[in-house]
Amino acid sequence: MLKVDCLSVGPLQSNCYILHNDCNSAVIIDPGDDFNKIDNHVGRNNYSVEAIIFTHGHFDHIGAGELLFDKYLCKVYVHADDAQMLSDSYLNLS
Repeated sequence: MLKVDCLSVGPLQSNCYILHNDCNSAVIIDPGDDFNKIDNHVGRNNYSVEAIIFTHGHFDHIGAGELLFDKYLCKVYVHADDAQMLSDSYLNLS
């Protein structure tokens, strides 16, 4: 069964969702700027992070993405039109 955890993260308190199954495989959606909060939640629940999904490239949805990727070395998904926003502060409004 698929379950969803919702965390409010970053200065704008954006929603970050963690989808996980009974085997504790997890996908993080929109990891806003709060690496420690997300990482602590993953650790407390013994999740195995398989992927990060960005619904779009604004700063309040991508802030912890790089740190999470560096730690979990998982797949990253973003729409091709938003891919450049992940590394361009002008485009992601940060």
